[in-house]
Amino acid sequence: MLAEGSVIRSGTYIEGPCMIGTGCTIGPHVYIRGSTVIGDDCHVGHASELKNSVIFPPRTKIPHFSYIGDSVIGSGCNFGAGTKVANLRHDKEPVKVGGVSPPDVRSSGGPLLVTTSSLASTVRSMWEPLSEGMSGSARTRWSAVRLPMSPFLGGTDTMQAVVLAGGGEGSRLRPLTRNRPKALIPVANRPIIEYVIEALTEVGGVRDITVVVGYRKEQVIHCLANLPVPVNVIVQEKQLGGVADALMAAKDHVSGRFLLLPGDNVIRAAALRPLCGDGGPALLTTTHSQPTDFGVVQTHEGFVEEITEKPDVAESFLVSTGVFSLDPSVFSYHEPGLELPPGMINRMIADGIGVRSHRITEGWSDAVFAWDLLTLNRLLLKKTVSLSAGTISRHATVEGRVSIGRGTQILPGTVITGPAVIGSNCIIGPNACISAGTAIGSGVTVAPPFHISLAVF
Repeated sequence: MLAEGSVIRSGTYIEGPCMIGTGCTIGPHVYIRGSTVIGDDCHVGHASELKNSVIFPPRTKIPHFSYIGDSVIGSGCNFGAGTKVANLRHDKEPVKVGGVSPPDVRSSGGPLLVTTSSLASTVRSMWEPLSEGMSGSARTRWSAVRLPMSPFLGGTDTMQAVVLAGGGEGSRLRPLTRNRPKALIPVANRPIIEYVIEALTEVGGVRDITVVVGYRKEQVIHCLANLPVPVNVIVQEKQLGGVADALMAAKDHVSGRFLLLPGDNVIRAAALRPLCGDGGPALLTTTHSQPTDFGVVQTHEGFVEEITEKPDVAESFLVSTGVFSLDPSVFSYHEPGLELPPGMINRMIADGIGVRSHRITEGWSDAVFAWDLLTLNRLLLKKTVSLSAGTISRHATVEGRVSIGRGTQILPGTVITGPAVIGSNCIIGPNACISAGTAIGSGVTVAPPFHISLAVF
């Protein structure tokens, strides 16, 4: 919903449900994601992104190149350019925000404190003036929109998450993994592990994230440090090559139910939700045309009977995604040389512990070989949001959803068809042709008369 008197400038993309108050200025080239509320007389500057947040009125300014995610921002705040604010934690303590006094706010002369219980009433207090003058049907539709409670702002059913990014070189993807871990291979111009962390922040119910790093750990740590999401990092000093050993490195950091995910597979939040709602051990499974590349799963009445890792002959096409919901009791099944799947999980099943199989049909992908990256890239590019932060010649043609990075030059005679992404500081053309399904990283020059299609650079 957009209230009267607000200005949405060119290149801005708004994804509902979202409410924007009166007299706001948004853009240009701003990305506002779902479940965001912006109060009256607020300003969001060039190339900023807002997600699942509440911006209190009036006169709050989010300057250019900023990121605000899963946060509550008080009235009258004015950040510096390039600010990143994400996941203000609740953890049964009040959330610190500034400058606004909604219901249930406690103040002791210092920063104002907003409790989680007051957030719903605060959003309602913002909604009521915004909804004045709307038709009855529109008011009913929009008043039903609820800001999803961020896991970092509290909640009753919370889990931890352990992401394993400490594996070996990834020999089947050589030479792409010769100087970087598989988790950092860019797909649609983003490292794979970013999709994993993003899914965890969006799924709800995950209270903290721990990442186990090993091979080329400095690179992974650098990548995680640049994300707008706080994560705990554990270094696996002795890399024995197995998932179980990497998991054991996180043993002291797990205190309850947790999700276990590989950091080098793409996962979506929707695929994770069945595990968050299941109280016992569970595994995400899916069908695959090449099951012998994975752990093949035998099930009965919705429960896992046995997992066979990379068999020569597969008895079914149902495979393990490597994404589990577990609890600390799993650590008691660890022995040297015994892998998580199949060994530890099969022993749990033999002891009478039911491991539920949640079969999914989409939302998970793994690149086993280099050519699998092309398929994965094409799937992820379907989510591309149009963005133009570079310079495009008026004699060039850009069609469809194309994201162009900062400092990139699109020269005359060039034709680009989306979905496609082009990184920063590139030179494309003149007279080059970039077709749909292409991802070009930063600093690349495409000279004439090249035609690139369904490719990753």
